[in-house]
Order: sequence, then C-alpha cells, then structure tokens
Amino acid sequence: MDIVLGGLVGLVNVNSNVNIYGNGNTLIESCQIIDSDGGIVGGIVGYANSYSIIKVDKVKVHNSVISATEDYVGGIIGLGYSNADVNITSCYIDDSVISGAISIGGIAGEFDDGASGNFDDCVVYYSTIVGSNTNVGGIIGKINYVTYDITNASVIKSCIKGSGYVSGIAGIILV
Repeated sequence: MDIVLGGLVGLVNVNSNVNIYGNGNTLIESCQIIDSDGGIVGGIVGYANSYSIIKVDKVKVHNSVISATEDYVGGIIGLGYSNADVNITSCYIDDSVISGAISIGGIAGEFDDGASGNFDDCVVYYSTIVGSNTNVGGIIGKINYVTYDITNASVIKSCIKGSGYVSGIAGIILV
C-alpha cells in the first residue's frame, strides 16, 4: 500500500469507528499535505478501510494544498474502500488546491467496492481541483460500485481540470 496521509487521520483501519466534529471552525488551515512518492491523501482522513465507520461534520479546510503524485486525493477524504461507511456533512473547502493523477475530488477522491454513505451540505469554493489523468470532480473523482447520496453539494468559483471524465460534481460514476 502507498503511504497514506490525512490532515487529522491517515488510516482508519478495519472495523474502526471515527467521529470528527469541527463545530464549523477551520480544522486544517494554511497546510500542505503532500505525498511526493505515491497517493491516498485527504485533507481530514486519508483512507477509510474495510467496514470502518466515519462521520465528518462541520469541518473546514482553508488555504491548503492537498496533493499526491498518484491517485486518490480529496479535500476531506482520499479513499473510502470495501464496505466503509463514510458520511460527510456541512463541510467547506475553500481557497485550496487538491491535485494528483487519477480519482481527484474537492471533497473525496474515490469510493470503491461496496462503500456507502453520503455527502450533505458540502461546499467547494474558490479552489483548484486538478488531475493529471482521469476521474476528476468538484465533489468526488470516482464512485465505483457503491451506494452513495450527494445532496446540497455546491462547487462555486472553482477550477476543475483533468484529461478525461471531468465534472463539476462527480468525475465518473460506475454502477
């Protein structure tokens, strides 16, 4: 596995339960969270492993760089995998750069292999989300065979770039 980086938590291991409540305050500000030799990077959580339960509520990432040379980079979480249950509500990314190769998103890089949960009331504002390859989204880069709801999500005054499957909300959704 690649190195896993997160602003607060790098790896949430199998069957773990994590609650992160920010009370609307900035949790990550003027930080650089950069993996210069791989991927899986999140502004708050890097990787949600099998059957983990994660709740992220009322957090803000401001004026930060969240980056990897490879895949799975998100403003809040890099990768939710294998039946992980990840719920992200009332989160705000602003004036930040989120970059990598594949599966790059303003809130999440990728959810895969039976992961579930939702994004509710999330805003990406005045940020740059860029992938050097495919699956780049203002909210999520790739949703791959999962059950996921996106409600009240906004991408405002942001730049989203990639070489394929690029969108304001989800780069690619596979079902």
